[in-house]
Amino acid sequence: MKTLLTRRAVLKGGLALGAGLGLGLRIPIGNSAVAQGVGVLAPSQWLAIDRDGIVTIVNSVPEMGQGSLTTMPMIIADELDADLAKVRVEQAPANPTLYANPVTGRQAYGGSRGVRDHLQIWR
Repeated sequence: MKTLLTRRAVLKGGLALGAGLGLGLRIPIGNSAVAQGVGVLAPSQWLAIDRDGIVTIVNSVPEMGQGSLTTMPMIIADELDADLAKVRVEQAPANPTLYANPVTGRQAYGGSRGVRDHLQIWR
């Protein structure tokens, strides 16, 4: 049995593959923590506080052994006088417009500067 691959079959397969990939990609419209819902205070793209006192921080600093996922909640809890057990951290999506390093202007990090560069924003 001989199967002939036609141009039409290739085009249909390519369109189906492209549509499947396009639908499977996550398009970030907004961050779940900062989404303005009922009872959520979100003064910036970096912070959200819900009515139960859960503080959610959006972290654009990658955790590479420098302690940013530990240090940042401690700083925020101290500044807000919040219970550290109620502070959550979400990783920021790739969006340099919203989550760029305030010192370099890019969403890229190096030199163990993540916490130091964001300290004023977190305060």
